[in-house]
Amino acid sequence: MAQLHEVRLVDDLDGRPADETVSFHCDGSYYEIDLSSEHARQLREALAPFIAAARPTAPGNREASALTRQQRAAREHNQSVRDWARRRNVHINRRGRIPEQIKRGYDDEAAVSGPVRSEAVMSESVMSESVMSESVSEGRL
Repeated sequence: MAQLHEVRLVDDLDGRPADETVSFHCDGSYYEIDLSSEHARQLREALAPFIAAARPTAPGNREASALTRQQRAAREHNQSVRDWARRRNVHINRRGRIPEQIKRGYDDEAAVSGPVRSEAVMSESVMSESVMSESVSEGRL
């Protein structure tokens, strides 16, 4: 037996039949509204002066860069935890989920002595400090 599913758009403003769904984005939130042709025209006309004065941006640019910062911070934290565990001769895989017991040990020590920096971050820091001290001693800075 064949079935027919019919979708009817209803104008979200007045409950009458709608002709289209309009999507828009404002202040970090995405919206959709079903509107009649007349209400869609009114919305576009109301937004027109703001759109004309606005700068175009790439979609999702800010969200993507924020997510990248979060991912980078999570990776650096995980690397610090793994380095901490290896310095204590605790077996830990190079990839994958870090066991909660190891995370707690790292967090407990970090709470007492401050954040434990990863060896990669420490060696990068030491290298940049030595370059800076060379530059100072040679009068470049």
